[in-house]
Parts: sequence; structure tokens; C-alpha cells
Amino acid sequence: MAAQAGCLLTYDHHVNVTGAKVAEADLDTLEAGKTTREDLVRAFGKPTQSLSLEDDRELLVYVHKRNACTDTVVFLLLCSNSGDSKTVRFNFELENGVVLRHWTEEL
Repeated sequence: MAAQAGCLLTYDHHVNVTGAKVAEADLDTLEAGKTTREDLVRAFGKPTQSLSLEDDRELLVYVHKRNACTDTVVFLLLCSNSGDSKTVRFNFELENGVVLRHWTEEL
């Protein structure tokens, strides 16, 4: 009679993305003093946050989050969960509805 060994392995990889993805190429097309609030909304959708500043200025914020997770289970031996998370915040400062400047922050 021969002995047999075995195990059951499961693997699951999933990515969850939320918010507007603003590509570097899109940022390169923005022109301070020319690009309007409407141009931004048309290109990137509704901002995540809109803040009124002094002197008729406004800050539009777009937040993009990407969460990747990998679950690996070897029954009776090992269970592992790994992943990475990245949040990028795209900020646009406007005055009278026109972009003054923009910057990106990785959180």
C-alpha cells in the first residue's frame, strides 16, 4: 500500500480602484491662466473635494486610491495575505474659475 500526500492551494488577487485617475499626459495639457474649472470637470469628472479659499480662489481636489490584495492559502500549512495601497491626491488651485497652479501629492 502506498502513502499519498496532498494539499489544497487557493490564490486570489484583486484590485480595488476608486476616484479619478489623472494621467501625467493630462496634467501636461493644463495651462495656467487658460484652463477653466469646466475643463477640469469635463476631463476628470466631479472633484472629490472643493474648497473655497479667500480672494475668489478655489481648490479642487481629486483623490485616486488603488488597493491590491493577494490572498494565498495552503490548507493545514499556511495562510498569507499581502497587498499594497497607493493614494494620490491631485490639487488644482483656481482663481475666478481659471487654474492658477496644480500639484500632486502621494499619501
